[in-house]
Amino acid sequence: MSRRRTTPATRGVVVSWAAVVLVAAFVAAVLPGTAATAADRGALRTTITSVSPTRMTDDSKVTLAGRVTNVGKTPWTDAQAYLVVRPTPLGSRADLADAISTDAGYAGPRVVDAGLFDEIGDLPPGASRSFRVSVPAGRLPISGADGVYPVGVQILATDADGGRTSRSVSRAVTLLPHMSGDHASAPTTVVWPFFMPVGRAASGRLMELDTMLTAIRPGGRLRNLLDLAMSRDEDGRGVIVDPALVLATDTLAAGRGAPDVAESDRRAAARFRDDLVAIGSGPSAWVLDFDRTDVLSLVGDAARRRRLLGAVERATESVVQEFGLSGRRVSWPVSGGVTRTLLATLRARGDDPVVVNSSDLSRWQDTAGSLVEIPTPGGDLPLLVNDDLVGDLPGTSSGATLRQEVLASSAFASLSRDADPGSRAAAVVVVDPFWNPRSDDPVGPDSAAWTAPFSTPTDLAAVARDATYTGSVPRTTDAKVLPAALLAAADRAYRAGDLLGSASDDNEAVDDARSRSVAGVLGVRWHTDPAAGTALAREVSRRVTTDLRSISVMGPTAVTLSSSEGGFPLTITNNSKETVSVGVRLSSSNPALQLPEQAPVEIAAGERLTTTVEVDLRQQNATTVTAQLVTPDGRAFGTTSEFNVRSSSVGVVLWATMAAAGLFVLVALARRFGKRRSSRPATPSGADDD
Repeated sequence: MSRRRTTPATRGVVVSWAAVVLVAAFVAAVLPGTAATAADRGALRTTITSVSPTRMTDDSKVTLAGRVTNVGKTPWTDAQAYLVVRPTPLGSRADLADAISTDAGYAGPRVVDAGLFDEIGDLPPGASRSFRVSVPAGRLPISGADGVYPVGVQILATDADGGRTSRSVSRAVTLLPHMSGDHASAPTTVVWPFFMPVGRAASGRLMELDTMLTAIRPGGRLRNLLDLAMSRDEDGRGVIVDPALVLATDTLAAGRGAPDVAESDRRAAARFRDDLVAIGSGPSAWVLDFDRTDVLSLVGDAARRRRLLGAVERATESVVQEFGLSGRRVSWPVSGGVTRTLLATLRARGDDPVVVNSSDLSRWQDTAGSLVEIPTPGGDLPLLVNDDLVGDLPGTSSGATLRQEVLASSAFASLSRDADPGSRAAAVVVVDPFWNPRSDDPVGPDSAAWTAPFSTPTDLAAVARDATYTGSVPRTTDAKVLPAALLAAADRAYRAGDLLGSASDDNEAVDDARSRSVAGVLGVRWHTDPAAGTALAREVSRRVTTDLRSISVMGPTAVTLSSSEGGFPLTITNNSKETVSVGVRLSSSNPALQLPEQAPVEIAAGERLTTTVEVDLRQQNATTVTAQLVTPDGRAFGTTSEFNVRSSSVGVVLWATMAAAGLFVLVALARRFGKRRSSRPATPSGADDD
């Protein structure tokens, strides 16, 4: 460990800076919360866009450049930018966390010497001004010890009433490593997530189309993020791809679902799709659950969870297969949404990793590494720990501050390995998926600026995962979950779609589309608008249920057979949009009468088919028959049709009885007529006629 020499020429600087430190401490004591005030009274937004050098040395000149934007309604005048730096370095992530919890915005004393601060000028509402402050190392109030120095810029200005105090009205802080001599080399990985920015309607149309197009056009948020990821070396990179985003850009490129998209936007979508597939098709690419499924919402009902996660799996796999994505699957629960039950549920699906925040693991330490195993009842489950190093530091993120975060993480991991040869500390930086990098941030294409002698670029597939996390995990959580009504509607949609898929004629594309529709209502995105998510889920359910109900069976109102045996017609109508194969299950009101089930028949979309059912009532005079549609695998669906069936064999008996009765009458008449003739008196032979 080296120290900067103190020469007679610099002693006065050191003494003067000691006074500045005392003054700063006095101001902080007299004005509670002065240093920690994060809210900018006039809504000035400060961004550091350039840091030079990326690693401080004893003879370097530290230069910070960036911009200040007035996003509020208050005008500011005579704005000045001052460089601030912490006098002593931080040696670990824990030290940084403690410093931030004490005061996130107070990096250290200001450098106020003439010529070492920048006169920005006036900042009316909506205006943006650039700044550049540069201070030689010899004039920095630092110890020179190895570690990570918080360094930043504070803005002083006069408000609209003419008031001006020593309090900063805006600030931004980043991290600057100072690592002289030999240090252990730490594995370093930058993970780039790509989330779907908008949802889809039940019809498949992209919601907020303009938002989507703006994000993937040149200069857009997602386009800039993808360009930045592609500019980094593969050796130190990881990628997490949402398959819903790949599918959406393919939809736009082909003009499906949005026919009014301009040709230039189609080309932009095609380019984005191709670049995302290329970067998401290597061993260091992980595939997210479709549209970032909120698994926490599904842990309660085992049967429903099995069905809905089945839809998510099919939706994800269909995109993986169609576009040739590779890599492991990964789940990403919401922050604060990690529980024992959730992890056990995810382990039951397999041993794919889960992204969790370090705050969800109460006893995680970086010495265990960033990819750890956690025991569950179903076996060990890998967790990628996202330890946000700078999330609470003031200022707007930029490519430059991201690079400094990576270098600072490497420095902390290196110092941990120096202190403990058994340490598995690594620098795994998960980029904020909602970060909006500006295309004019001068981060530079040189990948060497992102690495250092104390870091070893490591791709995500090679990150070690041999440590076991044995700390506690919460049993319960207050994190948001999706509404019960949304989940119920999604479940109805899945079950109806599953029946329809079983009946359809092996239409894989249609089945995939239905699974994507169901998975699309299960995303974390609906936490911000649960009412809209519930309405969407109900509409998806209504559409699928309507398709299922459009397949029907109808029998005659009543049937009279000429004998105990005979046939009657059944008509199956298919008003759905796909060819189906369905059978008919017949049941009788008389349990003793067994009716044959009709074998499945194929019916094209929009057509109907009439078939004759043969039946033998045997000794039964009449019965009520129920006709029910069934899928080829025997599952019943749709409404039933009921009708009466009678046998006309009773007429034969009646005619026979009538014939017998008629014969009896004839015989009786004949006998009576015969008796009358035999009772008449005879005339004697030879008697005279008087």
